[in-house]
Amino acid sequence: MKQIIAMLALAGLAVGCGKTEEEVTATATAIAELAGTWSTGCTNPSEGEYKKDSYIHSGLTLTRSMISYSDAACATKYLTFDITGTVTSPGDATTPAGAKKLNFTYVSATATIHTDAIVTAANASSLCGYTDFVKDVPKSVLGKTCGSGRAIGNTGEVGYDVYKITGTTLQLGDEDTVTGTPSDTNRPTALETTTFTKQ
Repeated sequence: MKQIIAMLALAGLAVGCGKTEEEVTATATAIAELAGTWSTGCTNPSEGEYKKDSYIHSGLTLTRSMISYSDAACATKYLTFDITGTVTSPGDATTPAGAKKLNFTYVSATATIHTDAIVTAANASSLCGYTDFVKDVPKSVLGKTCGSGRAIGNTGEVGYDVYKITGTTLQLGDEDTVTGTPSDTNRPTALETTTFTKQ
């Protein structure tokens, strides 16, 4: 159960909630260098949790899929978190060096639990405010606080991040470096240590 909360907390922090789409004036132009699929592969970041994290970018649409597994081979999944939205880049970021701004407008966010035992535990603890998760049925978590202390965005809300591409490697901003409410001028000032590789 602790692993599920940590997983959803990370997903909620991936892009911090800020203004609504109508308040953002960045030109809606596809980010060509982000096109395609980027993946971490099977990793073991903490507490015996194994996961795969991937970004699929096409045109203006970006889908992040975070899947948690119970085994080191990443063969048996127990939780999938999918978040989809549109992305634009208003230009270069001041920090970190070489990074560019990334605006993400939420369209959907779902959590899907894949085992009966985890469904029972999630419902018993009212994960994300729900007590009616069903195995293998996606549940919308838009606007929900799922253990991170920061709510996942609602449809139309904008998150402010940064990204940097070095060869075939993608890094995103470390949201732990943001204090206060994220905005165009208040973005991550450092990059996450997690890296995504172009597939």
